[in-house]
Amino acid sequence: AIFSLVSLTLYSAFQTGFTSYNKINNSLDVYQKSRIVLSRMELDLKNAFAYAKADSWFRGVDNELDFMSVADSFGDGKPLANICKVRYELSGEKLNSSISSGIDALKEGADKQITLALDNVAGFQLEYVYATKDPDAPYASVKIWPASDDHKPNLPAAVKIKLSLIEKAVKSTEKAGIVEFNKTVYLTR
Repeated sequence: AIFSLVSLTLYSAFQTGFTSYNKINNSLDVYQKSRIVLSRMELDLKNAFAYAKADSWFRGVDNELDFMSVADSFGDGKPLANICKVRYELSGEKLNSSISSGIDALKEGADKQITLALDNVAGFQLEYVYATKDPDAPYASVKIWPASDDHKPNLPAAVKIKLSLIEKAVKSTEKAGIVEFNKTVYLTR
């Protein structure tokens, strides 16, 4: 009886430890993936620029974003700054990023290289912040950029990103959880 009690206690302790380890590992995985994706988006957005005086080529809706940016690349063993067109879009439970660089970035339907794909995405929402002329409310946000013809030649002042990822359940009796991450990226002007 004592041996059975000790065995049951040890089994219970190992099972609890194993379950805790899996929960922590899943959480770390979700947080690491979100950090990588949001850092990449921040870098791309901070390097965004208005392509022309009449049209910045910055387009965004609730879960898609297209813009011109500068990316580092290498040619002849030397670092080069190259213009590129970046696109982020939610497709099902996958967040995709595609990029076309160099002169190809200026062509419609140019070949795009997928640079980032994130699975298990529950939501991806964007808001675009812009400066107003109202001293009582100096900033406002919209779900679509450009929201008006006045916005077309400009970049937004900031982009608010809300990324929701699915955290896998450890036990078959548990439900998968949703973890939300919010980031505001201020664009350089």
